[in-house]
Amino acid sequence: MDKKIIILVVIVVAVGAAALLIDNSAEEETRITPEPARDETREERMAEVELEDAAITLYSEDETTKWELGAKSIQQFMEPEQVVLDEVEAKISQDGVEQTSLKAARADLDPKTGHLSLTGPITIESEDKLLQADSLNWNQVRNELIGQGNVLLKQSGMEITGEQFVSQIDLRRLRLSGQVEAITQGKVGEINE
Repeated sequence: MDKKIIILVVIVVAVGAAALLIDNSAEEETRITPEPARDETREERMAEVELEDAAITLYSEDETTKWELGAKSIQQFMEPEQVVLDEVEAKISQDGVEQTSLKAARADLDPKTGHLSLTGPITIESEDKLLQADSLNWNQVRNELIGQGNVLLKQSGMEITGEQFVSQIDLRRLRLSGQVEAITQGKVGEINE
């Protein structure tokens, strides 16, 4: 009697194992499917124009400020209309005098609106200041720089950090906001706007 139970258990286990193997192989077959239909919204856009080691020039609305943007690559897209610059280096002049230089990982320009948006890390240097941020927008109408994320301002022995800044092109009039912290010669002070 014990032998019959053992044989019965062995048969049940063998049938169960065979059923699992058959089910797993069926699952594997159903996992291998033809290439899924392409989602057109996720397709990479193809640039109409691609340039390497090129430059473009932008002007403020009142034409007093000039941006000379050099880039490792410049791509122009048509739908929607956009210009993308990679590894950007810029010289920004006001009334013919160079005010600041800028480096950014990428810049996006909307040729219709003139909106320029840069992503970082971004470094802006003037004669006596160094400013860093994660992103930067240029307001052409007001001729202002608007930066956000991990803002760091270094000038004459002082470092100031914050979350956002608004500045004129020459970096002379600059306002930091968010969790602002100033570090001067080893002293720390916090100012929250």
